[in-house]
Amino acid sequence: MGERVKVGCCGFPRGMKPYLSRFRLVEVQQTFYKLPRMETVVRWRQQAPDDFEFIIKAWQVITHPPSSPAYYFRLHGGPGYRYSYTNDELGYLRRMAANKESYVLFNNVTMYDDALRFINLLQEKRRVEERRSLSYITASPLPYKGGDKGGGLLNKNLRRVGLLNNLAESQVIKIWQHLLLDGTQMTTQAGESIRIIYPGRINDDRGADFRDAVVAIGERLIKGDVEVHVKSSDWQVHRHHHDPVYNRVVLHVVMWHDSDINLQNGKRVPVVELRKYTGSPTGQPPNLVYPSAIMPCLKTVGGLPLGIVVEFLDDAGEKRFLAKATRFEADLARIEAGQSLYRGIMGALGYSKNKLPFLELASRLPLRILESVAQGSLSDEECLARQQALLLGTAGLLPAQRPNWHQDKGEWMDKLERLWASYRQTEAMSWDAWHLFKVRPNNFPVRRIVAMSYLILGYRETGILEGLVNIVKEVPVSRGYYRLEKGLLVTAAGYWASHFDFGLGSRIGSLTLLGNQRAADIVVNVLLPFTFAWGKVTSQPELKTKAFDLYRHYPKPVVNTVERHMKRQLRLSNSLVNSAQRQQGLIHIYNSQCTQGKCYCCPLGKVG
Repeated sequence: MGERVKVGCCGFPRGMKPYLSRFRLVEVQQTFYKLPRMETVVRWRQQAPDDFEFIIKAWQVITHPPSSPAYYFRLHGGPGYRYSYTNDELGYLRRMAANKESYVLFNNVTMYDDALRFINLLQEKRRVEERRSLSYITASPLPYKGGDKGGGLLNKNLRRVGLLNNLAESQVIKIWQHLLLDGTQMTTQAGESIRIIYPGRINDDRGADFRDAVVAIGERLIKGDVEVHVKSSDWQVHRHHHDPVYNRVVLHVVMWHDSDINLQNGKRVPVVELRKYTGSPTGQPPNLVYPSAIMPCLKTVGGLPLGIVVEFLDDAGEKRFLAKATRFEADLARIEAGQSLYRGIMGALGYSKNKLPFLELASRLPLRILESVAQGSLSDEECLARQQALLLGTAGLLPAQRPNWHQDKGEWMDKLERLWASYRQTEAMSWDAWHLFKVRPNNFPVRRIVAMSYLILGYRETGILEGLVNIVKEVPVSRGYYRLEKGLLVTAAGYWASHFDFGLGSRIGSLTLLGNQRAADIVVNVLLPFTFAWGKVTSQPELKTKAFDLYRHYPKPVVNTVERHMKRQLRLSNSLVNSAQRQQGLIHIYNSQCTQGKCYCCPLGKVG
């Protein structure tokens, strides 16, 4: 019976000549994209043994034009037909298929569930893109035109765009914005009164539609996210009840309420049904020209002298800097200075999604252990291997520490795992402590952890504390930012020059592990406030002054989500927010005032 089983590969993985000596079957894949020339086919046949069989993939012109850019993904279960694809693997697949005409076909035992999860992932991506295209609540309400004598303003607008029976979610969001601008009094489905203190910011990432809202429901003041759907049952359709990211939701806004919903943690969410408020009595329509009914700052900022706004932003930026320095000062009273700086850098490498696990990693694996590895006569490559084994092993992110890892391990992976097995000086974190899903390759935790090993190696002679503080001492205040950022840049060699994680699906075409943008963020948020605190603790007033002067003259880093939101909210120009200090000022106002529901005691709401 064995002779009836024919075994071969898809293509010639190690060249045609050695392949023909071992196998009697091959699948020719390039014929799908382009028919080979006749002389090429004749040569194949002549070089192969008489009993060798070629299985030819059908030419794509049968179903598509020859110029078709379509990509085909056939998923047979990776290491085995019974394999179920993880969310991380589906995330890789989404990135591979992004912006292409793609056919994705599942053919494993769990194909039905895997395909549904992949569809949900694609829908989530589209939802994020839709949010990015939305204008801020005060920027583009649905236009009002007078003379509405036939019913409510919203119904009129809905009729105008033909959406009464076919609403898109983005339109429901605009209706919600419209009702807020109108000051409409609303209640939850449970009959509790609801008042929006702060509507939050449009989310440009995974999760609910609006982040960091402040809502008064009955007598309770609640802070969290707001999710918007056409129907409340869309919550289950989008599988939010299985996603812990949506546990931050404190209000579910829908056009039609047709189902009670639960968070992933089992809690119920208050629901507001907009359908009840889309009409109004005949006569004078609602007035929509006072957005300051939501946030008082919108009424005052536009009329303030430019000098007052600038002064307020600079003052808020100074407060944020001093608050960070105070936290470092408290750190320095209980831990070593190098460890404090190292923790700060690690937290910054984690961004918002992975900040906590990066801080946990820094606590479990102190800087003194990593720097001790770099001492002595070891080569740079050997130092990197040992530091990466310790970092990634303690993080729980080596291949052997992850479930369902079935890929072959290369030489570098094998070396790191052997080194980790020889250490085991600390208890490893669990791999699921990390946010690996829908993270950009350049920001992937493994790649950022590896960047830390290169950064420590770069200051092998002096140590990272002395090396970075010396740069602050030496650079001029004017244009010193260039040298500060250069001191944090990291480029990779070897395995990490072409990978953001372990495995075949993690290739990347970038040598940069830590670039200018992230370096600037670390300088502004970590290095300068730390050096300010270090100068104070060690009685070096000139160092303290130098750190603050560098901050005050530091150019604005790349625009971030909060800055973009606050400039829209306060209607500030790009030319006004032209420094790191003012950018940090906007973040301070957002965190200390807006998201705390303190709009009516914020100076920008009271001035004038």
